[in-house]
Amino acid sequence: DCHASGPAHDGGSWDTALLTISEGIAGTLNGGEVWVADGTYVGALTMTSGVSIYGGFLGAEPGGYETSLEQRDYANHVTTIDANHGGTCVIMAANVIVDGFTITNGAPMGTIEKNQGSGFFCAAIRPTATIRNNVITGNMSAGGGGGIYVSDSPVLIQNNTITDNTAGPFPGGAGICGSYTGGVVVIGNTITGNTLSPESTYASGGGGILCYHSTMVIASNIIAGNVAPNAAGISLWGSDAPDQSTVACNTIVGNVSTNHGGGITCFECSPDVYNNIVADNTAATGAGISYDGSSTWAPKLNNNDVLNNSPGNYSGCHPAPTDIPVDPLFVDSATGDYHLAPGSPCIDAGANIVPNLPYVDFDGDPRCCDGNGDGAAVIDIGADEYRTLTELTKAPDGLFAPGWVWFSIPLVPQDPNASAVLGYDATNKVFGWDEIARTTILYPDDFADLVLGRGYQGWLNEGESHQPAYVGTQPDLPYQRLLPSAGWAWVGTPGTQMIRGSDLRVSRNGVIRRPYDDQRAADHWLNWNWAYWDPIAGTAQTVDFALGGESHYLQPWYGYRVWAYTDNVTIIFP
Repeated sequence: DCHASGPAHDGGSWDTALLTISEGIAGTLNGGEVWVADGTYVGALTMTSGVSIYGGFLGAEPGGYETSLEQRDYANHVTTIDANHGGTCVIMAANVIVDGFTITNGAPMGTIEKNQGSGFFCAAIRPTATIRNNVITGNMSAGGGGGIYVSDSPVLIQNNTITDNTAGPFPGGAGICGSYTGGVVVIGNTITGNTLSPESTYASGGGGILCYHSTMVIASNIIAGNVAPNAAGISLWGSDAPDQSTVACNTIVGNVSTNHGGGITCFECSPDVYNNIVADNTAATGAGISYDGSSTWAPKLNNNDVLNNSPGNYSGCHPAPTDIPVDPLFVDSATGDYHLAPGSPCIDAGANIVPNLPYVDFDGDPRCCDGNGDGAAVIDIGADEYRTLTELTKAPDGLFAPGWVWFSIPLVPQDPNASAVLGYDATNKVFGWDEIARTTILYPDDFADLVLGRGYQGWLNEGESHQPAYVGTQPDLPYQRLLPSAGWAWVGTPGTQMIRGSDLRVSRNGVIRRPYDDQRAADHWLNWNWAYWDPIAGTAQTVDFALGGESHYLQPWYGYRVWAYTDNVTIIFP
């Protein structure tokens, strides 16, 4: 905390906090976190493997002295890393999260390698790193990646605002540059107003994003108002990997190229391009979606809304039969509000059965939802998922098959009676768990209503295969589930979105832990090997949310069995 009162500055409390972020990183062990109070911290940072930094804390009274990440407010307590044009703002390392900062005035200096990446520089990082919840603005690179540069590193880039950065002439990517890398996920970001040098060549491009001989998932982003000589929105140039990139559920609008390619431009690669809005982009040649290269490659298009691009909507490729050229009906595109308005033809018009389907939109809201009220949850076209207050949700195919099933309910039901929710006579077929008496209870003798956040066990006879569906409302998140006693508990996923296990938190007596930290604590509160029922195998399986990292998720409608080592433990669902 650069404003800490002191007089000592040993990092033991907010009053005695260290004065610089670098001191905090140097004094933190692998797996630790550095919490940073609002203010401006001048100077470039080099991260240390396994040490993460979080901004957005107040760190002082009134309202400060935060004791958990959930208490911070990075939107109102702005925490700035200002490189003062003296290098890259943040040089990343393995197993690092940088979350909740404003990153500005980066200007790499020195070798060719260090001329890449003004805001963030990521190279040869294993196994992963995360850049999340940051405002990355006003950075200038003489090479690639004015905002973020990634090479040979599987990085997660999520929920950032990347705006007004410059780069070029080579390789390009004024907002984000991925060069000879794989496993990069770019999801839920707003990438606007970035500018690529007019000297950049056709072999680079990417005012918003450049994917250069790389494999990336680019999903649920707003990419608007970026400027480049070539490929103003997204440039996908070649691929040296068997897995091609995915460009899905983005809103790509108003990007301007002075030469070729306004919206999405592909050269010698075959990305999956689906569920995108590509509109009002301009270029001298090319189109909204352009392909240049041999007939060996071509983008695979599906369910895109492509319209009003100049000089055309498609160049070098053809619209898919499922593409639509209609006004998406934004709330107010003139002011940059690209949410879908009621009645938009993009609501429930996407394709669900496609690779790398994003699980959240650019607001962090769940996908997919029943936006048009027809009883089917279908993903929307574009970066926004339109949501109604009341939704109809259906259980996944095959979960309710003859035999045993462990399940939960993802919405707060209008009629919570078990038979009404499940759509069949559940008498003597549904079991719950009494966490005080430590015993099973039976519907309808012991309970009648199904409750959000709890797990249940049901039985179906042969010939009674069902797919329950009911009308309910989304729960307020974060959702807290109290486990009052030590021993078994049956838990369900609140909400219709998948929840990354590593995003869970657990609290007891005012202390909050991540799954990773709790599992390693001497007094750990939960066993993070959670059991669920595999309806295909017909057996119970386990998933370890303490070790699973970004790849393990809690599924809506699934029920989980959890062992608590102590009483009064609260699980916090994000």
